[in-house]
Amino acid sequence: MGNRSVELLDSDTDTESVVMKLLAGAIVLSVLFIVVFTLLPTGAPNTTEFYLLGEDGIASGYPENVTVGEQSTVQVGIGNLDNNHHTYTLVVRTNETSFVSDTVSVPPDGRWEEPVSVTFDSAGQKRLLFELYEGESTDGEPHRDLQLYVDVQHQ
Repeated sequence: MGNRSVELLDSDTDTESVVMKLLAGAIVLSVLFIVVFTLLPTGAPNTTEFYLLGEDGIASGYPENVTVGEQSTVQVGIGNLDNNHHTYTLVVRTNETSFVSDTVSVPPDGRWEEPVSVTFDSAGQKRLLFELYEGESTDGEPHRDLQLYVDVQHQ
């Protein structure tokens, strides 16, 4: 019987050793997963935000009624949620008139926001188009586009 108790003691020591090794392995794997997921890119590939902000810096309060010759301003924003530097071309126009064409560079996970002003030279209901192209070319379809409708009246 003395041998049996020694075997149980050895068996407990072996079990304890195995459990400690499994626990140590689990800790190492947990740390490894944390490191890997921390270093992985967070944004979806080629994700671009394109937005307009009104007078108060929020997504409302856009100019709706303006007078011929009156300057109207909105804040245009571009968010680059990709892990690469991107160049965009911003075009602001109506069907008749091009107001702005500007090349913008946005760093990885960066933002660009600038006021854009337009002045209408004729009255009527105007559709103001904001088109964002990838790169420096405006050939083809825009990557993103937004629009505002503005009622332009004579003085």
